[in-house]
Amino acid sequence: LVALAFVALFKHRGFTHTLTFAAIYGGLLYLVTRSVGLPHEKSLYLAISGFTGDMIHLIADYRKKPLRAFRLW
Repeated sequence: LVALAFVALFKHRGFTHTLTFAAIYGGLLYLVTRSVGLPHEKSLYLAISGFTGDMIHLIADYRKKPLRAFRLW
């Protein structure tokens, strides 16, 4: 049952293809890189890069309807 919920939540173009997920991903990158001792500037750079890369991926996936990439859920 847990596996089915996980698969439903994280299917391709599901929750992982939302602006919310991109923000969470960037935030997690920042927290993880800070926790391993990287300076604030480098952690912030990696977090922004991760967020931007994820958003570029979404826009590319939705190239025919790019505004769909900005869904919150």
